[in-house]
Amino acid sequence: DHWSDKDNRLAAYQAMSAGLGGAGGDLQVMAETSGGILDLMDTFSTLPDFTHVGAYPDSSLGERMQLVARLMAADLGMRYFHVAQGGFDDHSDQNQDNGHAENLAKVSQAVSALYDDLAAVGLADDTLIVVFSEFGRTVYENGSGGTDHGSVGPVLVLGNGVTGGLTTPHPSMDPADIDPDTDELPMTTDFRDVLGTIVGEWLGGDPGTVFPGHSYTNLGFLA
Repeated sequence: DHWSDKDNRLAAYQAMSAGLGGAGGDLQVMAETSGGILDLMDTFSTLPDFTHVGAYPDSSLGERMQLVARLMAADLGMRYFHVAQGGFDDHSDQNQDNGHAENLAKVSQAVSALYDDLAAVGLADDTLIVVFSEFGRTVYENGSGGTDHGSVGPVLVLGNGVTGGLTTPHPSMDPADIDPDTDELPMTTDFRDVLGTIVGEWLGGDPGTVFPGHSYTNLGFLA
């Protein structure tokens, strides 16, 4: 099986990365990236033990979030972590057997557990957690008991440095305000302003370089 063959596979990947090391151009960039990933895999195997205090859900998301806590506690210099959770692209039977609600609960439990772990090791003040989706869902139910792709969705920003509450009003649910062409709720906040606020107020960067041409507004949710 692939686990018993892992050493051979690793050696093959290392050989391919080393062989392209002097190629120049895009191939060399790919080789350097691959080499960095292989080095990171070696680093993972040497991580110190970590005692979790957070109550993580018994799921792949829970396992990945535990790894994030362990990596952060190891202080390897890694600043950004992206953890994905699928299962929300439900065009039919969206809440069959309470599936949608249970998926949301796993996200909530995993985020809460990660925060508890970070607070226990003194990292909560230095951490910002952002929960978002790459696309929203329609406000209406389709003919098969689900929802389709939409352009409006919530973004949750959590951490000790966050000013709590709703930053902007909930989009109007008045049928008269729904776009007749797209059946979408009216947008109240530009996503570039959400990320721009994080870039400018938390990361110390310039939102204008991240979103050139966009007139950035600080949304004020970071103290």
